[in-house]
Amino acid sequence: DDVPLPRKVFALQPAELFAYAVERPGFLQTIHLPSSNMHVTLKTLATSPRVLSVEALLSPEECRTLIEVASNRMRNSTIAQPGRQGRMEVEAARNSRTAWIYPAMHPLVGRVGQRVSELLRVPL
Repeated sequence: DDVPLPRKVFALQPAELFAYAVERPGFLQTIHLPSSNMHVTLKTLATSPRVLSVEALLSPEECRTLIEVASNRMRNSTIAQPGRQGRMEVEAARNSRTAWIYPAMHPLVGRVGQRVSELLRVPL
């Protein structure tokens, strides 16, 4: 299943990590992720700043699995305190919760990390 090449070619400077076309809001492009042998769709939401959404990166079953893996690890989110040597503290004004999950906890975590790495063209 070869995906047609985009009509435009982008030359990146060494410091740039990745670039996808953002011709206009609503512009769609399909990206192949070889490690999963799957395709995702990027949809341009805005051109400046460049904002894209990723459709079909996870299946509903994969979402349920990640929620299950993370659910008993949820903790109050923390913030870094300036001048406190990188110490992370819970801030009363912050009301979000976070769960850090790792590939050793479930094989799906590693597979999702690999997909994101391929999509962003940034090594894990």
